[in-house]
Amino acid sequence: MNFQNQLITLFLTGVFLDRVHGFLPAAVQLQRSWGGMPVVEQTHLGVAASTPTINSAVDSEDYELSVEDLEDVSFEELEEKKAQWMADLRLCARTSARDPDAVARAQSIFDEMFEAYVTSEETSMWPEVDVYNLLIETHAYSKAEDGGEEAERLLSRMEDESVDFIARPNLSTYMGVIDAWAMRKSPERAQGVVDRLRTRYEETGDESIQPTADASGDESIQPTADVMNKLIKAHGMAGDAEKAESIFRDLLEEEGELKANYKSWIQTMKAYASSPEGTEKVSDLFQEMVKAERMGEEEYKPRTAAYNAKIKALSMTSDGAAEAEAMLFDMISKFREGDECLRPDAETFRNVMTAHRRLKSPSGAKIEHLLQIQDGLYGTYGMEDLKLDERQYHVAMGIIARSREHNKATIVRRLVEKLKNSNDPNIPVSERAYYTLLSACAYTNGTPEQNFAAFQIAVDTLKELREFLGHEPDSACFGMFLRACANLMPESPKRDGVVRSVFKKCCAEGHVNDFVLLEFERASSEALELELLGGFLADDVRIPKDWRRNIK
Repeated sequence: MNFQNQLITLFLTGVFLDRVHGFLPAAVQLQRSWGGMPVVEQTHLGVAASTPTINSAVDSEDYELSVEDLEDVSFEELEEKKAQWMADLRLCARTSARDPDAVARAQSIFDEMFEAYVTSEETSMWPEVDVYNLLIETHAYSKAEDGGEEAERLLSRMEDESVDFIARPNLSTYMGVIDAWAMRKSPERAQGVVDRLRTRYEETGDESIQPTADASGDESIQPTADVMNKLIKAHGMAGDAEKAESIFRDLLEEEGELKANYKSWIQTMKAYASSPEGTEKVSDLFQEMVKAERMGEEEYKPRTAAYNAKIKALSMTSDGAAEAEAMLFDMISKFREGDECLRPDAETFRNVMTAHRRLKSPSGAKIEHLLQIQDGLYGTYGMEDLKLDERQYHVAMGIIARSREHNKATIVRRLVEKLKNSNDPNIPVSERAYYTLLSACAYTNGTPEQNFAAFQIAVDTLKELREFLGHEPDSACFGMFLRACANLMPESPKRDGVVRSVFKKCCAEGHVNDFVLLEFERASSEALELELLGGFLADDVRIPKDWRRNIK
């Protein structure tokens, strides 16, 4: 029996894929005797796990795929399936920062890929190193606290020569694990992976992870600039911009693959860009890049990422909006003149909007205009990184809701409608969008006519939200609607009637928290407060526990 057929037999006679520690089949159970319960020994595939008792007959029935099932599947169909799996894994890696289910989904995709390899006799189905690197990236950017541990545990299994049926790490694998620790603000652990890379190369001579020899002729092995850029990022995210710059300055003195590259500049700028105190430093680094380009270092020409870093630094100050906006329009102008290196992306626009948010009185109309410009550029050039996404809409709506414009509720309403009509599953309208719209209504401060128009939008929004959810909204939305009642309606029996109806529904749903009680007190008359609470909040009146039963 050849190796592939042996694996197929193993899977159909008692093989299990254990998800212990994430992403790797734990062990193949090799059958030593036939009939009844098999006697097994463990051959490691991935993360070591305990060997459970297996009822091979039951397990065989649980598998959806079998050799017979795959006999009619063509090589082309398998290749299409693999391409789809890879696309799905890339999506998991790209979205794990905001999608809590991405890690589990990536695990499921990997299980399918490995099962297809075992049951199909097609070696092209073997999960190669790029698959594992995507799994590591998914862990790296997830919000899970143990994402760094999981990524490094996977690296350990890939390094372990005693583990069969697993791809060996390459340079990207190590960089992904360094990223995982960078995202968790742990430069010490990131440095440990850099040291680990150097040690593995010295022990194995594996060219796929080859760093580079010191350009001075020293035989010691030094990581490349790309690896060190990850370490710069780790120190920057940990808030140690000075250490990040120190590593960068050392790289500037090197030659060849050790010499600082464009990304070295960007990571150093980003290290300073996250605090108001770093704005001047980022500007200095930007000007250094300009000077270096003029001196013949064409690679250091400031491109989109450099502009984004400087605009982000400006967005951390209270007076950087004008310069940030000027930089954006300079980029657009030069891009339209043919400079592809200065094409703005979604991050550019988001940073400019954030700079406007720092203003004492941001312009809602200007924020909407920025969205229109971005959407227009996407429509003209079709670049995916210019496409408006859910995050972009929420940033824009949040800024507009806090502006002082009297028609801000109308502007936010237009954006919610645009979300609803986009028919794009990647930018769904959400409860958060409706909450922001209610907030825009509640904080409108205009003429009686303008306030009335805002209140009408609030009423329509609450009704639409109920239909969207299929049930009553949460405490935040109830409370914000009550705030709209207090701010937009004059004291009257009519206002009491609206407040009574909404508060009773909130009580019935068990969503009465402190925010709801505060806004109810502001919006209701003393008579209504006494009627519904049996006393006054100022006197510490107790409310039924049932009213709070669904508070999270």
